[in-house]
Amino acid sequence: MVEVETSVIARAFVLLACFIRDSEELALADLVKRTGLPKGTVHRLAAQLMAVGALERSGKRYRLGLCLFELSGAVWAQRVLRDLAMPYMQDLYSVTKETIQLAWFDAEEVLYIDRVRGHDGIVLPTFPGGRMPAYCTALGKAMLAFSSPDSFRAVVSRGLTPLSRRTVTAPGMLVSQLRNIRKTKLAYDMEEAVPGVACVAAPILDEAGAAIAAISVSMTTPRLRRLRLDTVAHAADGIGKAVRARRRSAFPVTPQHYAGWTRLSGR
Repeated sequence: MVEVETSVIARAFVLLACFIRDSEELALADLVKRTGLPKGTVHRLAAQLMAVGALERSGKRYRLGLCLFELSGAVWAQRVLRDLAMPYMQDLYSVTKETIQLAWFDAEEVLYIDRVRGHDGIVLPTFPGGRMPAYCTALGKAMLAFSSPDSFRAVVSRGLTPLSRRTVTAPGMLVSQLRNIRKTKLAYDMEEAVPGVACVAAPILDEAGAAIAAISVSMTTPRLRRLRLDTVAHAADGIGKAVRARRRSAFPVTPQHYAGWTRLSGR
């Protein structure tokens, strides 16, 4: 059940968030169960959201409306970052024939923006708009290594819950991994998030050296030996140069600049 806020706007977003997880269409009873709100409140909110195009009716079920699709196209990560990154993602796929993912760092989690998946791509629990923990994914560690100490502390304070038997759950070991990532600009997930799946990621950096986003290649662990690691780094570097060329100075960098990281890591 989603934690319910008191304001009308907050409740409306709680209702819309019900569709993020795994459902294209939901009945009124589903929305009531997932939000924990009274049936009358959910019905009234749904009607108001339908009036502005944020929800649509499909028989007796609800689905997200085209209004949200239009708005999503104006989001920086979708309109600018995705468009700049896609040619490099396609190039990386043409070389590796593996699943390529682009992600953002938000609220100490990995937020997936887009991916390129081939016919023989592995099955992953990730999708555009979905989230995963930062500490056990290559994408997350690539961005966390070039983030502020506060971001690292926030991730650790949430707890390093294991997603597999290989998940790193010791903060000191995670610090050591991030220190190596700072040196090589390559991050690894060796079955830490999904058993049998390995990932390699590289950070996309801004002018100050902070991670804007990250790009990764995911594959079955045995296929990792075939991967040319420099292709991942070159793709990330190309995207970073393209982003920096846009000179969007008003764009808020996330995560925060990594000044002071050396004090935390002991370097």
